[in-house]
Amino acid sequence: MFTPTHLQLYANIRRLHKRLPPALRFMGNKYVRDEWARHRPLLTNSTGTLSPTDAATRDRFVAEWARYHDTLRIQILQADRWEPTTFGQSITPELLDAMSDQQIGESPPQCQPMPTTN
Repeated sequence: MFTPTHLQLYANIRRLHKRLPPALRFMGNKYVRDEWARHRPLLTNSTGTLSPTDAATRDRFVAEWARYHDTLRIQILQADRWEPTTFGQSITPELLDAMSDQQIGESPPQCQPMPTTN
């Protein structure tokens, strides 16, 4: 099963999504569920023995979701104060360079490059 810390992070993200506009809430909830389900074997390792690579992957996964949580919380607080707010964050060229082709292919359609029209 998930550790309490992982469950708490997942639950807090889902709670924050309740405060998003409906379309973003739907997209965010689906993406969170899919990603956490895909990484469930790393997060629920009952044997307690993860390879160093798997442990690093798990730690990076949790760290990125914690960063997402913190960013979203700040953006929601800004929206609550009626400040101009844009939800989300642009992908930096450095982050894009660090992503594998598989990660780019698995990203939601909203993150894929837009086709150009002539």
